[in-house]
Amino acid sequence: MDPRLDALTPYALEGMDMTTKTLTRKHLTLHTTEEKPMTRKQYNRTLTALAREAGCYPALLASWDAVAPLRDEGVPAEEALRRITGISAALTMDMPAKPAKKASRKASPKGEVTVGKIKAAIRKGYRAPLSTPDQFPCGFAWVEVEADGRTRLGKALKEAGFQRSEPGYMELWVHVEGTQGVDIRRERAQHIVDGMVALGVPAWVSSRLD
Repeated sequence: MDPRLDALTPYALEGMDMTTKTLTRKHLTLHTTEEKPMTRKQYNRTLTALAREAGCYPALLASWDAVAPLRDEGVPAEEALRRITGISAALTMDMPAKPAKKASRKASPKGEVTVGKIKAAIRKGYRAPLSTPDQFPCGFAWVEVEADGRTRLGKALKEAGFQRSEPGYMELWVHVEGTQGVDIRRERAQHIVDGMVALGVPAWVSSRLD
């Protein structure tokens, strides 16, 4: 490696041609100590893996609404799991970039999650009574599921109305007739999530303000 590259700074890159800039930026990354923060998906995936390893995944799903505030505060996934479930856990192996293909394609004919079961869970969620008052703020809510659209489960979810959001994840946007309140939409989404979790599908509620 050219020792002169060690003395370069990002400011010194200005004015260089694109080829030189690309090469020098590649070398400069070797001297960078700042780590990029986890994305929302990476954080959720790490937290899910910790919960499964600790045997408290159902408890985590039941209190999934508490994840977003902790994630936004920058609380590490291990600490977030301890605060939510009271159980300490640490990963014993590196997290895979995406769910293993064998695990995602594994399905038992007797316990298989079919399109009919998914639609029934959605219908039950929409028919469940709502107790949240219809009020501001306005916003959106949706059901998020960890599933690859190419798997048997992913294809069933797609046929039931889910759409691909990001690689390895699918979502179903929730609507409540006559209102745009985010709280009441979140309650509707939670009813659907309860039905999905009962089927053994990893699902949770996500939302944002309008």
